[in-house]
Amino acid sequence: VKRLNLHSSIDDGGTNGIVSTTPADASFGVLQRLVTGVGVRRSGTVKDKYAQAAAQHLDERDFSMVLNAFVSTGRMDMAHRVVALQERTETAPPLSPVAYSIMIKGYGKLRDANNVEMMLSHAKSNGVTPDTVMYNSLIDAYVNCDMIYEAKKAFTALTGRNGGDMSSMPTPDIRSYNTMLKGFAQNGDLGKALELSRLMDSSGLWNEVTTNTLVKAAVVAREFDAAEDILSRFTGRHSSSFSATGKKKRGKKQQHPNIEAYTELIDGYGKAKMLDRALDAFKLMRQRGVNPNAYSYTCLVSAMARSGKIEEAEKLLGAMESAGVRPTVVTYNSFISAMLGNAPPPVSTADVELGPENFISDEHTLYNERIVDSLRLLSRMTKSDVRPNALTVSTIVDGLGKCFPPRIEQAKWIVAKLDQDGKVSCQDKRVGTALIHACGDNGDFQGSLEAFSSIAEPDTIALNAFLDACCKCDEVKTALKTFDQAISGAGKKKSKALRPDVISYTILISALLKMGTSPASDRAHVLYEEMKSLWGIKPDIALVDIVLSSMVGGGSLGLDDKDIRFTREVLRDAEGLNWAPGQLDARMKEVRFLLFGRTSEVWKNNEAAFGLEPSQEAVDPLFERKGWNKVDSGFRLWGGGLDKRFGKKKQTKSEEEEVAVVDEFLESHGWNDVDSGFRLF
Repeated sequence: VKRLNLHSSIDDGGTNGIVSTTPADASFGVLQRLVTGVGVRRSGTVKDKYAQAAAQHLDERDFSMVLNAFVSTGRMDMAHRVVALQERTETAPPLSPVAYSIMIKGYGKLRDANNVEMMLSHAKSNGVTPDTVMYNSLIDAYVNCDMIYEAKKAFTALTGRNGGDMSSMPTPDIRSYNTMLKGFAQNGDLGKALELSRLMDSSGLWNEVTTNTLVKAAVVAREFDAAEDILSRFTGRHSSSFSATGKKKRGKKQQHPNIEAYTELIDGYGKAKMLDRALDAFKLMRQRGVNPNAYSYTCLVSAMARSGKIEEAEKLLGAMESAGVRPTVVTYNSFISAMLGNAPPPVSTADVELGPENFISDEHTLYNERIVDSLRLLSRMTKSDVRPNALTVSTIVDGLGKCFPPRIEQAKWIVAKLDQDGKVSCQDKRVGTALIHACGDNGDFQGSLEAFSSIAEPDTIALNAFLDACCKCDEVKTALKTFDQAISGAGKKKSKALRPDVISYTILISALLKMGTSPASDRAHVLYEEMKSLWGIKPDIALVDIVLSSMVGGGSLGLDDKDIRFTREVLRDAEGLNWAPGQLDARMKEVRFLLFGRTSEVWKNNEAAFGLEPSQEAVDPLFERKGWNKVDSGFRLWGGGLDKRFGKKKQTKSEEEEVAVVDEFLESHGWNDVDSGFRLF
């Protein structure tokens, strides 16, 4: 069992070489044979003698090795089968803190807080008393689930030994303290991290992991001077087995134990666009005998690219290779992502009509150059036998869709070429989703359809991308049909039914309300109710504002009783959302005023008293001031519809002015500047 779990594949010795099974599956089969005795060679002729021998061989370590193999790969369904096998086997040892520790660790890695709590409850109901390892796994699981308060409670339960007989309590170890320190670091809570580290230092519990984790806390908090101070005081302090030459006193060469801390600092400086200090940190680590690894170089390459130092970053790739550190796919992906991360704003129809000299800014020119650089890097990595992955391709495809003029055909060619060469499959979800976006944003509905159809197993993210592309290309009927098929599993591929999210419904409801017809409005009502009742999905602020903007803007909502009831329902749902102070009250007050105005006979008989002359629209001062009356049903949240460069009729001047009006609330959150991919990746 132990040997099987060391392999990444199983050779069956036949003509195919590799069988379609994993080491974990194979080791589970061995464990089942050990438990049942089926297929196990027996010595002697007495069955009872074998039964006694089998019972002696059922060691907890056998179950734990197989259990850990499944947990390490996230296969919690199979992990539960191992636990069940141990529970129902009479000759197996009872479940101990070891098994629960492994299960809790697995769910923690998946950030599945509910199942972490379930395993803890199961352990308590079975009378299992947690040991130090189980406590450490629990603290780590809570940290991974961003449940710092619960992690602190578990840590306090383990370390708090004030009064009473504490002899039965497990003793915390250095891992207990470092795990809690990791939680403070991830939250950027440098104060609590320093407080805990001082306690660890005074108790003799400091090691290189403590240094690395404390530096991370300072970097996340943007306290870079504190991070450098920690490194200057603690680099190599507790690393007696490591010499400045980068070699163990005994044994083979290894990385410096504080390499992670220096890499974290370089990355922090890079993301803060402090390239000079990133370079200084890189030089400093080498002066202190900390040789950079692939991740250290990757962070510096990314920092240079983010600062526009493309030529210098490429030279660093050469220096990296000269130092014997081979660039990885992560290195190239970071380089490409940093170059293409800040795309210029899309070109409007009005700008196109004025001519290239009026809308091709320096930003567009620079971004087009970065596209060329990224394609050169793609060629370089393939020539260097560094295999691109789905992230490489999707990043480049996304960039090709955002440059001007867009290079959609080239994006399609790259996807097809890499698929043909067997490097990256066009059936990959990430690649397909990127191509759907690129085509949809530029009016190529057929391209989006082909990209969506090529995905072997579309997920909700890919579905949302295609729905968005349909709506941008005025193919709302196709979007609705595809959505119905996807959530029922009745599509052409007969794939597993997908679970939609609030983005799925927001895209469709937004498109329907933008159509401005009564049937479309009715369908939007139905979708909203389906979202809540069938799937238990709550609306978010974006969806609420889309509905309200349609109602107050004189669109399809607000014309009859059912629309008014729908709007009131949305307002009730809005009460449970996380609004900024005063925002919801302002919306409710003004919507109620409009609802009263539309249902009051007084309003009908005396329009002037309400400031509504026959030639005027029902305009509320607050909504007018914030631009809500001019918002086109919130559809701009998903990219603004089909670009008029691609064959749609020209907008009138008033229509263009209407599109230019931006809701201050949405603008403050950056929603109007982000296309439908803002929560898709």
